[in-house]
Amino acid sequence: MIKIYQILAADNWWAVYDDEGEPFLSRLVCWALVQVGNEETDRSVTGMDIDEEGSIEFCQDIENFRNYVYAESYEEALRIVEEEG
Repeated sequence: MIKIYQILAADNWWAVYDDEGEPFLSRLVCWALVQVGNEETDRSVTGMDIDEEGSIEFCQDIENFRNYVYAESYEEALRIVEEEG
């Protein structure tokens, strides 16, 4: 079970997904400080996004999630992703 301890703003952060070989970008809803196990050392920060059904989900739980990118605009985020390959 995942327990959320804190929600944090995710201004200018984007989730990157693989859409049949092409990058698909979505602005993050928020960051979440979560604990996956029973120990405090099991805590981590993960991004949250809206899935295809409109539910807020952890990005890593969305099948085609690749990574995160920080950028002030969609165009800048796309350029960074394309440069990283």
